[in-house]
Parts: sequence; structure tokens; C-alpha cells
Amino acid sequence: MRGTECPSVKVVAALMLLAGCGGAPPSDPTDGGNGIEPGQSGDPAVALGFTAEAPAGAYASVAAFELFTTTSVRVVADFANVGADGAERLALRGPSGIVYYTTVIPFTGATGSDRSVTVLPGGAYRVVYLLEVAGTPIETFQMTGAWTAEVVLDGTATSATEAFELR
Repeated sequence: MRGTECPSVKVVAALMLLAGCGGAPPSDPTDGGNGIEPGQSGDPAVALGFTAEAPAGAYASVAAFELFTTTSVRVVADFANVGADGAERLALRGPSGIVYYTTVIPFTGATGSDRSVTVLPGGAYRVVYLLEVAGTPIETFQMTGAWTAEVVLDGTATSATEAFELR
């Protein structure tokens, strides 16, 4: 919890059950406590895939990439039945199994050079994280093998784990 000041230990025990220290904000009481906006139905769900090109609409997930001809790998997560106040927690593990990178990407205000969020027809949120390959330690140290991406809808058990190969 770097960067977050937490109350004393006695107070922490009582507060952790209510809101957590540094955790997600409390649910909106008008959404039934599940983050689903009015008009949405069903349980939150996520589909995870990979591509070298910007995914417009439907796309075919790619399972393998060539190290020296791949500029970047896009990690694409489509979240259905979620509210705009949600966020993706992303963890990328290299071939050794060690975490290479982690980040949290909110569904609103997440646009940047390495991430974007769009709303798909039907209201699903598409979160795209750009894993740079060319000119990075991945290329320099030839970090080839099976990479794993895990995405979790922040504050829930909704998650997906998929692997891709860099060869």
C-alpha cells in the first residue's frame, strides 16, 4: 500500500470489513451493489485475447508472435455487464513465471499511449493494453516462451487468464 496512509491497527480491523484500506470505493446503492448500471443484466464477464493490430470490432486473437518482427502485443479484455466506474487489474508474467508488469486501468479516463478503453456496441467495455516488444528488455534479453496475462475486474472475482507465445 505504498503511498497510502492507513489508520492505526485497532481501527484498521474495523474498517477493513467496511471499505478496506486503499481499496475500491463503496458501491453505488442504486446499482444493487454489483456495479451494474441500470438497464444492464447478467453477471459481469470478461473475454481476453491478443493481437498485433488495433482491434476494431470483432478480431481474431493471436496465440503466437515472432520476437524480432513484433513491435508490440495488444492485450485485449472485453468486459460485459459492468459499470463505467469499474477498472481492470492487469498482470503480465514473462516466460520465467515472474511478474513483468502490473497496472490498473479504469474504464473512464484511461486513454494513454499504452492503454485505451472504448465502449463496444451493446455496452461492453474494451480495455487494450499495449505491451511494447521492440526496443525493450523483452527483445534485448530475448524473453521468448509462454507469456501469461491475467485480468481481473477490480473488486470482484471476475477474471480471465490467457497465454501467448513469443518465439
